[in-house]
Amino acid sequence: MAAAALNYFDKPLSELSLEEAAYLAALPKAPNNYHPFRKRAARWRGAWVLGRMASNGFISDYEERLARPRPCVTDRPVGVQRIAAEHFAEEVRRRVYDIYGEKKLYGGGLSIRSTLNTDFQTYAQRALRLVARL
Repeated sequence: MAAAALNYFDKPLSELSLEEAAYLAALPKAPNNYHPFRKRAARWRGAWVLGRMASNGFISDYEERLARPRPCVTDRPVGVQRIAAEHFAEEVRRRVYDIYGEKKLYGGGLSIRSTLNTDFQTYAQRALRLVARL
């Protein structure tokens, strides 16, 4: 969750608003469906999470109503680009975490090079989308 808070909102968990926390809580259900670029589905799922939080007593009905209508705006840190291969990048992140630990991974200063060729990845994704339409 800490990594997701930094990736999506460029802030630590302790600084997330209620709607931002609800958005992150919704992601594990179907990350591709609730991705920030699919705003309608992400907002619907975030509202559902807020409703569940209220019905289970984690937040008040008033807090739910305050958080619900506001759109959750994600923000990437300056210089960070969208990754064309999220699953590949996540595997790299896990391996770096296993080797170096959380402090070095998220503390900054690491430069990571991989075998990923973003041009080939983009071509492969386009080809799969075309085949899926057939």
